[in-house]
Amino acid sequence: GISSSETSDPEISLLKLNRSQAHLKVHHFEGALNDCQDILKNDPSNIKALYRCVKAFYGLENYDEALVQVKKLLKIDLKNVDGHRELTSIVTRIEEKKGLYNFNQMIEEAKKSSTSRLHNASYVGPVQITEISTERGRGLVLTEDVRKGQLLLCSKAFSITYPTECSEVYHFNAVTKLVETGDHGVNTAQVINKLQNNPSLSSSFFQLYAGQHRIGETPPTATAEAIDSFWVSDICSMNTFGVSEDGVNPSLIQPTKSKSSKNTDAAGLFLLPSFINHACCENVIRSYIGDMMIVRAAYDLTQGTELFLTYADILLQYEERTKCLDKHKFICTCTLCELDRAEPAAIRRKRKLLLDKYQEKYRFIMLEQINQNPEKAIRDMLKMITNIEYTYKESGRENYRLGLIEPLMALGK
Repeated sequence: GISSSETSDPEISLLKLNRSQAHLKVHHFEGALNDCQDILKNDPSNIKALYRCVKAFYGLENYDEALVQVKKLLKIDLKNVDGHRELTSIVTRIEEKKGLYNFNQMIEEAKKSSTSRLHNASYVGPVQITEISTERGRGLVLTEDVRKGQLLLCSKAFSITYPTECSEVYHFNAVTKLVETGDHGVNTAQVINKLQNNPSLSSSFFQLYAGQHRIGETPPTATAEAIDSFWVSDICSMNTFGVSEDGVNPSLIQPTKSKSSKNTDAAGLFLLPSFINHACCENVIRSYIGDMMIVRAAYDLTQGTELFLTYADILLQYEERTKCLDKHKFICTCTLCELDRAEPAAIRRKRKLLLDKYQEKYRFIMLEQINQNPEKAIRDMLKMITNIEYTYKESGRENYRLGLIEPLMALGK
């Protein structure tokens, strides 16, 4: 084949040059890089090979090396328009790696597509991966004091799949016995494809937690010929984030959203954020712009503080949140969960019944009855809110009365 052929042969060189472009089209960046580097050994001034080297390094997010290559290109051909365009993009990416983003521009770019994949670089702020404990494994901690709202990291998705990119099917993992929705399953397949195309990315990917049944095992490595798809599936199952279309908790924006409504979240795998452990009472805030996750401090935090994100919708009741965490095999000890566990189970059940009743009746009361008899609609809503509030008074609970959030927001509308 041409892979082992001498690139000093002009025909072989042309074939490899054309193949490098095909590799770039399917995001096989390492293959493109290998072909171009072979060509440049014998023809170091080959503009097309240099340009495709730039594109390959850019695709691998190796912006420093991309900068080296584009400077070589422009030294040979100073007026190369494509080279200058790439230089501008690369310099911008290098600035973004320092945490300097044009967020307004990113938002406008993300609005152009319902399946946006931005070209921005990832930023790692004052955080580091640390071994927390034997029980909890690794986590992300601060390396310095930070202020409320400070940018801690901005992470580009390793892979993301939007609901419109897959069918409404379910995927069953025969090892973990976990069932996943279509976008999660398709995203796993995309990760496998990405690792096969670019095996050098496997070392950072296989650092991620793959479940308790993998503890003690040596993580595999990926090659173009072979990859442990079951291990990849386990990692994706444990670390995939639901990226909501509005970038925040959908329940806070849509108080009437049914828990059984069609999922509109994308499935995104983010490498560094995957090391952030769970707490319902999180101390950082995440948001999304396209396939970029932005994490900021929710409070003033001191050096050495471990960062926490919630893996479950905090507006769910205790039993529902616990069910969401089942696959992670741990019990949350945050303030909210401790308060919930301290309440009698009968009171929690009573509150859940009232909240379920609210979900059932909201549409009729607020969307239909409000136009016909607004005073009665408001009275009915206030009665439901009073009944829910009473369940907290019964247990003497003054704080974290989150069951009131959705009804009160609905009443405010």
